[in-house]
Amino acid sequence: MSTLSPLPKIGTPSRAWRSRADAWEFLGYAIKQLAFDPYAGSSDSGLHSQISRTFALLEAVEPYWAEPGVAAVAQLRHLVNDGDPHAALELLAGLAHLPLASGAEHGSSSGLVQESLEDEIAPAEQAERPRFEVLLVDNITAQEAEALKGSMAAQRRPSDAFTYEINVVPSYEDALVAVLLNPDIQAVILRPGFSVRSSRQLGTDLRRFLAGHTPEGLQALRPVKRILGLAEEISGLRPELDVYLVAGVSIESLAGSLTRKFRRIFRRQDHLDLHLSLLSGVAERYEAPFFTALQDYSRRPASVFHALPISRGGSVGNSPWIRDMADFYGTNLLLAETSATSGGLDSLLDPHGSIKQAQDLAARALRSAENLLRYQWHVHGQQDRSSVSAGSWRRCAG
Repeated sequence: MSTLSPLPKIGTPSRAWRSRADAWEFLGYAIKQLAFDPYAGSSDSGLHSQISRTFALLEAVEPYWAEPGVAAVAQLRHLVNDGDPHAALELLAGLAHLPLASGAEHGSSSGLVQESLEDEIAPAEQAERPRFEVLLVDNITAQEAEALKGSMAAQRRPSDAFTYEINVVPSYEDALVAVLLNPDIQAVILRPGFSVRSSRQLGTDLRRFLAGHTPEGLQALRPVKRILGLAEEISGLRPELDVYLVAGVSIESLAGSLTRKFRRIFRRQDHLDLHLSLLSGVAERYEAPFFTALQDYSRRPASVFHALPISRGGSVGNSPWIRDMADFYGTNLLLAETSATSGGLDSLLDPHGSIKQAQDLAARALRSAENLLRYQWHVHGQQDRSSVSAGSWRRCAG
């Protein structure tokens, strides 16, 4: 049996997303070495001490991610401590949504260990729905957290456009750290039972950050005031997030004073409504009016009488000489060809349709009063840059 030597705990680093990706990638490499190289586990190699430091780092950052999470890290550490790297490798291969520093597939652990495992999946099963994470802030037990996750998972339907996982943190400070470090979080659910201080060891820079965002006397405030304060801090850090309140009292008495701070307020038993609201909120941000219109346009049958010889790919696909051009660029690019003479999608000079909607959404994302998309004017093959970038055109409110 090989036991990892105990090391001091590692505080959560501020650049956790990068450190986390590096740690998971190294862990996959190191466990493979233990499994297949008989000399890798010797005391001279130093591999066990490196693995121990990696586990310590993951134990510091994984509480702020829903997947793989602290439970997976604990299982992996237990298997390595018991001298069973093959079982650890198998467990690692089954973990979903590993962050990989090499830029490998984010949705699975294939970049780490799938080289040694056969994984034949039907093409229809490979397509994954967009995934996000939901942060729930409440000081509840592990059993209560699992029960809540199960109740929310039971609301899922095959027709849902997105899928999500819930991560529970117990305190005001943990919520701010999670929102700061984890870009996968797209919605936050607040419940009145959360505490103020984090019990975790945090890095110096994170403690300095929390000192500037945790007001004095917060512990003495009424729960409603603490909830409002946390909602304001989250909105200030990441204004794009949807913040919801789940109250244990009559929500009618809270609706008047809290509605402006939250997208919606729910009772604890309103699991289906909460589930639908989570999906609806993300769907609004996922909307891309011009791209959607371009996709719809490319699927329409159309006869194009255009000066250019492309004609939605007809002259390319039927040519005995340049058919490889269609293979290189793809038919979607050719089918999406549009111009004023072929009907187009909207006008950049006087937008009223999908371009106008896209500009409005861009203005909202950039917190500006107005946003104009960039366009280029082509005359006889000469390119005249008739406008500047959207960022230069936007007029900031206030």
